[in-house]
Amino acid sequence: MTTLRQTPLPHPNHELTRVPAQYRDEYKDGFFVFFDGEFCGWTRELPERRQPFEITSWRPDCIAIEITTGDCFLSVGGSYYAGADGWEKLL
Repeated sequence: MTTLRQTPLPHPNHELTRVPAQYRDEYKDGFFVFFDGEFCGWTRELPERRQPFEITSWRPDCIAIEITTGDCFLSVGGSYYAGADGWEKLL
């Protein structure tokens, strides 16, 4: 279950919304993921919560933007090594 977080969304002209054209043409659903202000990948879905001792792909503080709706999510909890515990929807 995701919770809402009172964090401002990136402005439509912000670099986080600028995804390389090759990816916009190739992927029509899922999420574009950014870390430290740079585009770093795509994923079809965001996992609800990380299971104990499970290693996940995304570090804490990644931002994921849903391709079709523009909804933004922040990866939270966890550690740099084990990955984020989950995702919170940004307002």
